[in-house]
Amino acid sequence: MKALKDLLAVFSSKEQLKLRQFCAEATTIPLQMIISVLREPTITGEAYISYSKITPATYNKSLSLAISTVYEFLSGQLQNPYDEIFLIKELLIRGLTKQAQRQYAKLEKEFELKFQYTQLNALYHEGSRICYHTGDKKQLAVLRKKITKNSLNLTTYNELDKAIMATVLNIVRKPSKSSIHTKEILRLKIEAKKFAHPILIHNALTAELAYYTSAEFDLDKAYNIIKELNTHIIKQRQHIDDYSYRMARYNYSKFICDYAVSENPESLFEELMPRIGSGGTIEVASFYVNYFFYFLTTGKTAEARVIATKIINEQTQDRLSYLRDYIAAWLAWLDKDHLRFREHITKFYNDPDRHDSPVNDFYMRVLETIVAIEEESYLFAYSKIEALKKFSYRSLPAPQRDFLLLVNALNRRIQVAEMPTLKTKHDKKKSVERQKIVYRAVRYLYDGLDSQ
Repeated sequence: MKALKDLLAVFSSKEQLKLRQFCAEATTIPLQMIISVLREPTITGEAYISYSKITPATYNKSLSLAISTVYEFLSGQLQNPYDEIFLIKELLIRGLTKQAQRQYAKLEKEFELKFQYTQLNALYHEGSRICYHTGDKKQLAVLRKKITKNSLNLTTYNELDKAIMATVLNIVRKPSKSSIHTKEILRLKIEAKKFAHPILIHNALTAELAYYTSAEFDLDKAYNIIKELNTHIIKQRQHIDDYSYRMARYNYSKFICDYAVSENPESLFEELMPRIGSGGTIEVASFYVNYFFYFLTTGKTAEARVIATKIINEQTQDRLSYLRDYIAAWLAWLDKDHLRFREHITKFYNDPDRHDSPVNDFYMRVLETIVAIEEESYLFAYSKIEALKKFSYRSLPAPQRDFLLLVNALNRRIQVAEMPTLKTKHDKKKSVERQKIVYRAVRYLYDGLDSQ
């Protein structure tokens, strides 16, 4: 049942309504199963078998059919980027040649503007069809030259794109300072700029950014790269699709949040909030988590709580239950409720899906250390730090980077002028001292990593 529940959890409310209508006359077990999960997302396989009075064998077969039905429904809802191209053929079949020519001209201008070579390849095929119908030899000769040029562009694009992708994967999976990486990145960046494709330039700059935030840790260079990338995206807005633009702006805001640079990311938060989407996608969850920690570490706990509530209430898929417990544990710590904190941290550690995000696992262990220090269990806290060091080398792709993020965040938190939950000067002084102990402990841990 989990596979079906995870699949339906990513549906928007409109898609769920359409699916209900699709399954309205639910006379078969697979359709009834879909309706049951839509009505009660927490239902288990055992409960459904008992409720429906079917055998486990029938349940397993029906579950497979239900998932296939959902895939069939999704396929019917998809908008293929080639649909408008195939419309040209349909217009020609119906004898609407002038309308087909207008549609072709419109799409050619649009695809050329966004350097969409794959779509142009398919469009030129339909352009040839128009020439056959009209007998226009002159236009066919022009089209053949365009086809040859586009084929070369597409080949160059694919070669550069795959080379950049391979370089990024090599850097992220095994971060290491190497002149081989820097030379390859520089070569790809020069070729991308020479080819003048906005997405390839974006990807080459992203590869360079990955190197200076994972392998050779140089925040000054990384900051200059992310600013260049952001300027490039804004300048080339008309040539870039909405998704790439949105993600580039999000990555820019994430860098500002993570590395505590002088810029304020809150205006970006306001810009991206309406565009980031809704539902339970990883993209949305990452966006909210990023800003939750930004608001938390800058002392804006009211804003942090609003974001936390959105995560807990909106990220409802089973596969994101670890994230809800993760944020709930931070909220419990903020409320100084250590009993509730331990309840959520236990759920977090018992959820196998947490392994999808070792960085969240890392910060959860850090929070355990912070709680131990707040409870003045210093010996236990330092044992947790030593264990954290081992975990970092075993599980994190770039432990130095993640420790620096933590040090930045804690340092920023310590510098907050007024702690919202404190009542007396004595309490304020004691709390700041505890935070400084945390900072020194993590600084010691980071220095230990940096020296190895």
